[in-house]
Amino acid sequence: MRVAAGDLVVIHLKPDTTKVTEETTSKDQGTKVNNHPGAWDVYGYATGVTFTDRVLVVRHETAGAIDAVPFSNTADSVTARPSVFRYDFADALLAKLWSTECSGVALCAAADARAASVAWTSVGTTPAGTTVGRKAGATLQNREAWVAGASTLGASNP
Repeated sequence: MRVAAGDLVVIHLKPDTTKVTEETTSKDQGTKVNNHPGAWDVYGYATGVTFTDRVLVVRHETAGAIDAVPFSNTADSVTARPSVFRYDFADALLAKLWSTECSGVALCAAADARAASVAWTSVGTTPAGTTVGRKAGATLQNREAWVAGASTLGASNP
């Protein structure tokens, strides 16, 4: 798949393959109900992404990691948090793909890493549900550059 500057990529984190086709050769390859016309629809993990603390990374085929965003489910009811999260968070800091006040230390405490991540506690799991996206005009790589709100699936995020 070759993505050009300005192309929209929709990542279906837990794709329902009866409703979306992964597009690998053309942005209009898929015609199912959850495909987005004019956007690259790609599959995430077949089992989905657990709704706890995760760092999602965009990688270029030759340049490596080019963007990252840590997400945290800050709900008190979450007890099974991945132990690797703070290390993945540290990797994003070291690569200068994320910034926070604990950037000067080798490894943020898990609670500090969660506090400096984008909260996705209120995010939905349906196309019409609440989504998270970068704020228009945001240039910083930190939690303040992101906002939860009405669904932006299939819409351009800055």
